[in-house]
Amino acid sequence: MVNNAFIFLGGSYMTGEVHIPSCVAFGQGLSKGSVGVPESITIQTQDMFGNLVQASQPLTFVLQLQQGAAYHYFYASRTSAFHYKGSFLLFDPGQYNLSINVGDVSIYGSPFNLEISEGMYFNIFLQSRFY
Repeated sequence: MVNNAFIFLGGSYMTGEVHIPSCVAFGQGLSKGSVGVPESITIQTQDMFGNLVQASQPLTFVLQLQQGAAYHYFYASRTSAFHYKGSFLLFDPGQYNLSINVGDVSIYGSPFNLEISEGMYFNIFLQSRFY
């Protein structure tokens, strides 16, 4: 069968390779957060048909903020066969477009609209940046 979700081999099946545009992200860090509070994102690896699939090679997910805001380095590490988890920390409140990519390819739903509020740590960050 061509273009089927599974390849049948002797009564068993294999899922396809990781398809970056089909990988999905979830977590509060995709939509809202506060200055100085680490925001978490989980990325689930899937093939082009939406099946969970383990990457044959390590993947490097990169977070990009369109407005060029200052943020602490984002690194997503593998937490299970199908999941990567990462966190980031923003220093300035505002509205951001957050993209998650592998190379030049975006994951499903990217870019995300992210709102960062001042939060309870805003004054501490503001003071530490100028003293």
